[in-house]
Amino acid sequence: MFDIDAYLRRIGISERPAEPSYRTLAMLQYAHLTHVPYETMDIVRRVPFSIASDAVYEKVVVRGRGGYCFELNGLFTRLLRELGYPVTEYFGRFLRDADPGIPMRRHRVLRVTASDGCDYICDVGVGGVCPLTPLPFVPHTVTSEQNGTWRIETYPFYGYVVEEYKRGEWRQYYCFTLDPCADIDYEAADWYCQTSPHSFFRDRPIVALQTETGRRTLSGDMFRVFDGERVEEICVTDTETRDRLLKERFGIVF
Repeated sequence: MFDIDAYLRRIGISERPAEPSYRTLAMLQYAHLTHVPYETMDIVRRVPFSIASDAVYEKVVVRGRGGYCFELNGLFTRLLRELGYPVTEYFGRFLRDADPGIPMRRHRVLRVTASDGCDYICDVGVGGVCPLTPLPFVPHTVTSEQNGTWRIETYPFYGYVVEEYKRGEWRQYYCFTLDPCADIDYEAADWYCQTSPHSFFRDRPIVALQTETGRRTLSGDMFRVFDGERVEEICVTDTETRDRLLKERFGIVF
């Protein structure tokens, strides 16, 4: 049931790329982030779902929904492999805004090799501000792009850490180690995120979609549109308004 061309149309690409180049990889990541929303609505609504690629394909491509990292980065991995990219998946810890202490592993990370032989860290499964283009997997290399300035550093315990330069300092974003993972390795963490009373995903909806000039977000009961330096805010106080915004601004229909 995996239709590459249908998937590409879902992310706004009309023709299948000719080669697995860096340029194509950057185009695919940007297109994915600006067409497929990060969303945790099924978790909030207590609707169980599978992170198996066929199930995610049906949800994202056929039904036009979004998902979170275990879904979106897993499905993107399958697309990239079908297009000829070697992909290695890792298991990461999300460090930004984490509680004190060492956070659990709950982020799916992709290392992708392009036709130039270079490796890149790709991510289409983050709900916050994130790199719109692949990051060169070369420690200490600084990448400046539309969504900020980024680099990858190394640390004794955390391994490789993606960092964001913000307000005059480097801040840790997420980390990963080089232990290759299979699909089944993510199932326990996904089950925790879906069902544990300690999972913050269950408390409030988190929806985000990158745009050409910023992004749109729904966090809890606050809908925001970031457009350059301008921010529009709407407090969502009822389900009818929330569902209308989800449909009109994110393309999400239950």
